[in-house]
Amino acid sequence: MALAERFVRKMRSRTDLVADAFSRQADPSDPFLILNEITIQPNQPDRVDARAERVQVLTAALEDPVLAKHVADFQRQFLNQISDIVKEAQIQKFIRPDVDPYAVAVMLQSIAIGLASIDLAKDLMPDLTAWNDLMNIVVFALRA
Repeated sequence: MALAERFVRKMRSRTDLVADAFSRQADPSDPFLILNEITIQPNQPDRVDARAERVQVLTAALEDPVLAKHVADFQRQFLNQISDIVKEAQIQKFIRPDVDPYAVAVMLQSIAIGLASIDLAKDLMPDLTAWNDLMNIVVFALRA
């Protein structure tokens, strides 16, 4: 239950995703920089504890319907925020119109969560520069 309370408290205090990206120097006129921040920021080595906590919460949510609802609510909000960025970028003709904004959001979220599976051993983590370069390629492949 303490894990659930900590997660709910942390998510309630979390700032808006876009504001968080902007605070990391993303240019609000360029949605690619925002998406890039969303993909790179969670992948930093100093985020290992946050990724581990996320896995603990997701695992606990499988057994706790109240926690599962809170996690689902947060995930819904988070994915909708990313989807909105993608939709706006499509309207501005920055991002290809043939990609589903929600699918992009899920892909970006899955990348961040997937890294937790290799946090168990430092030698499994790819070179950070190479990883960030790959994330740039993935994000920029969406360019219209």
